Amino acid sequence: RTIQSSLGYCIVKKGYDAEGNVNEKSFFNTESKPAYEKDVYVAVRDEYDDNKRVIKETYYDEKDKMTACSKGYAMITKEYDEAGNVTKESYFDRKKRSLANSDGVAQIARTYNDSKKILTEAYFGEDGKPVISKTPGYASVENTFDEKGNKLSEMFFDENQFVYIYTPEGNMAYEIFAAYPFSNVDILLCFDFTTPDAVQLYFDGIWTNRSMTSHFREGVTLDGETSNVITLSTCIGGQPESRYLVQAVLVE
Repeated sequence: RTIQSSLGYCIVKKGYDAEGNVNEKSFFNTESKPAYEKDVYVAVRDEYDDNKRVIKETYYDEKDKMTACSKGYAMITKEYDEAGNVTKESYFDRKKRSLANSDGVAQIARTYNDSKKILTEAYFGEDGKPVISKTPGYASVENTFDEKGNKLSEMFFDENQFVYIYTPEGNMAYEIFAAYPFSNVDILLCFDFTTPDAVQLYFDGIWTNRSMTSHFREGVTLDGETSNVITLSTCIGGQPESRYLVQAVLVE
């Protein structure tokens, strides 16, 4: 006789598309009735791209109607980069509208390095704005790695990855790209900013301020002639000769 497996079903029936991809799975119990103990849906259907990668997954109930899985969404779509890494995941309800999953996230965006390591992962709400995911507890993370693929640092952000400055002439948004300890010297007095080459020399030096509490955003390029950078400074407890700097570059 058939038995219920630890996978949550007794029978699984599969369907295939013209390319031989498994595009449907239906689950049944020992009485051959639609059932899946691991979740609330009883069938899942997939769509693939030309590289046999799943780009859409939809869940169905015993009446063959779209239904939400245990994570709160009824459909998930995926986008990939040329290396096959998932760069975007988006979640939808039964009416195919954008929907926040059980973590409060409607979309996840990722970037990778050449070794397929995740450099950045960011979470967004139904309105497309950054949101803190309930499970990890942050809105985005940025990782750095050494040449061997070992993770060197993780930098976590809340919804506010930008510094906003409001003036009578207009509003400006600066993207945070560096945070690190430094001395308490007056930067404007101790460095030369009179020429683009001098400014570039200072910018290049920013990335050398490596320590256990330093964090840098990957992929940011600073130009000594065109980049507009601001520096925020705060004291470090017990270190009167030091300051912790947060730097951001103008993006709009």
